[in-house]
Amino acid sequence: KQTAIDIPMVMFFRQNGLKEQGWMGSPFWWPVLVAPKNTKTVIYSSGLISDVQPEVVPA
Repeated sequence: KQTAIDIPMVMFFRQNGLKEQGWMGSPFWWPVLVAPKNTKTVIYSSGLISDVQPEVVPA
C-alpha cells in the first residue's frame, strides 16, 4: 500500500516506558511526520525583498 503520495501523513509509535529507565511506567507515543512524495520544492524566508539592501558595485 502506498502512503503519503499527495497529502502528509502522521504515524505514532508506542513505546512502553519502564520505571527502571526513568519513564514513569507509562506508554509514550512518538509522532513521525511523513512529507508527501509529490511535494514541490520551496524556499522559505521570513524576510522580504524590500528588506534587502542593494549591493553597490564600484564602477
